[in-house]
Amino acid sequence: MRAHTVKILVKESNVNFLNWYTLAEGFHQPVFKKYVGRVLSNWLIYIKNDSGLWGVPEKEWILAGESFARRFQAGKIDIHEI
Repeated sequence: MRAHTVKILVKESNVNFLNWYTLAEGFHQPVFKKYVGRVLSNWLIYIKNDSGLWGVPEKEWILAGESFARRFQAGKIDIHEI
């Protein structure tokens, strides 16, 4: 099995799993794709002893950021609409 690098974006204590899961699911929604141009198809939630880590594969995060930047520079995104 090939290893993947995960970019940890959030480290938090006193974790609420429902809030984290809802946030993660938002990256799969059409409204995210509307602005970013793609969805994040994979993510990781790791919770232990009331503390947690939330992240995505680093390559997917970079591609999403590049896609958003291209769309923003091309004028396809109205920051006030977001």
